[in-house]
Amino acid sequence: MGDRFFEHQSFIETERFLHSLVFSKAKPHYVAKAASETALPPVFGLERLRELLRRMGSPDKALEFVHITGTSGKTSTATITAKILESQGLKVGLHISPHLISPCERLTINGQGCKKSELTAYVNEIKPLLDTMVTETDYGPPSYFELMLALALRHFARNEADLVVLEAGLGGRYDGTNVITRSLVSIITSVGLDHTHVLGNTKAEIAKDKLGIVKTGGVLLTAEQDPEILRLFEETVEEQSASLFRLGRDFSIEYSGDSFSHQSKDWELAGLSLQKLRGEFQKWNSALALEAAYRVIKDLGREWNEAAIRECLATITVLGRMDIISTDPLLIYDGAHNPEKIEMLVRELEQSYPKTKFHVIYGATSGRDLEAILSSLSRIAKAFSLTRPMAEFRANEDPKYLAILLDKIAPEIPKTISLDPKEALKKIKDMNRCQPLLICGSLYLVSYLYPRNETTENHD
Repeated sequence: MGDRFFEHQSFIETERFLHSLVFSKAKPHYVAKAASETALPPVFGLERLRELLRRMGSPDKALEFVHITGTSGKTSTATITAKILESQGLKVGLHISPHLISPCERLTINGQGCKKSELTAYVNEIKPLLDTMVTETDYGPPSYFELMLALALRHFARNEADLVVLEAGLGGRYDGTNVITRSLVSIITSVGLDHTHVLGNTKAEIAKDKLGIVKTGGVLLTAEQDPEILRLFEETVEEQSASLFRLGRDFSIEYSGDSFSHQSKDWELAGLSLQKLRGEFQKWNSALALEAAYRVIKDLGREWNEAAIRECLATITVLGRMDIISTDPLLIYDGAHNPEKIEMLVRELEQSYPKTKFHVIYGATSGRDLEAILSSLSRIAKAFSLTRPMAEFRANEDPKYLAILLDKIAPEIPKTISLDPKEALKKIKDMNRCQPLLICGSLYLVSYLYPRNETTENHD
């Protein structure tokens, strides 16, 4: 057996250790109502992560940040922002959550996730510190998210990243990423009804949580359009002596055939094209990313290289988001999992493929508005294969229940059930290799079925 085998085994053990933290009976790193009268003690907020980072030498203090949250478009906006800044000659760390294939994706610098051997070494290095933290404090072990974030910050600091684009995991105020005390730019992409069991039952409650990332004197960018929610934005930035810049008011995009231009009060950039990013929503995400990147470049006193940006946008990809794996047959993967994202996906498919009906492989984790999601998908579906997303650390919806809902929503559409998504995919390919196929409902499902190759497995 060669070194490669033992490295693989070590990484499997590393992942097992990390996964054990997901359901550890530790004090949770996040609390839904921490700002209410029934708030739990501060230890249930960010204090444990702050203590962990302090014991690690405070790598967060050595870094500059662009901080991103929102209901939809976080990962795409974060990825595009990082790529634009990289095109400007910066060394850019990127933290995303969740990852698609490997946890190494959460520790990315200039498009390269850390090596599996690096992550294994980081975890082995941190274990003694975790033991002393558990014995010397009442915090308990960190969560999976907290530890991965802490290791990412250490990785970025050790490699002297010029800037880190930091995607929140959930919400804002008590999300682990909000342990940072400053950011060059904060972005809230949009506000929708998702994770209501944690963030609140209304868009206003969710918006207030996400607005927790706004720093005193900071800059906030958003693509949100709801007037009621925008009033909350205005109130928060006034309280924080911050500045708010809105897509459609302070900066905008204009279309001209297949290209578009970005216009802001201080600058504009024409002749832009997203050749590998499909969907109108990706142009909105790009507008946020461009505006954020421009402000960062100016803050850092650098020159703005327009030619590099055009080339960057033309070649950028975001795995698992309106991801067209092949065109003959048409095969699309998309991690859309809430009604807002599913509806945007369906609209884009209706516009791009107006006469096409898809065989849809769908699986969901619990806590979704399934009726709204399935109603949207029924508009473009000629058949459903209902399955489970194979989420290891979330409750999976029963595909039989999905079938019952579909019988009420769209009884005329054929449906089959497979407990194993790979079996569902195999049956479809065996039945008819030429039919258009859409795989969606959860990033876990997309990850489980996503084709592995050198692009996705580049962390050895």
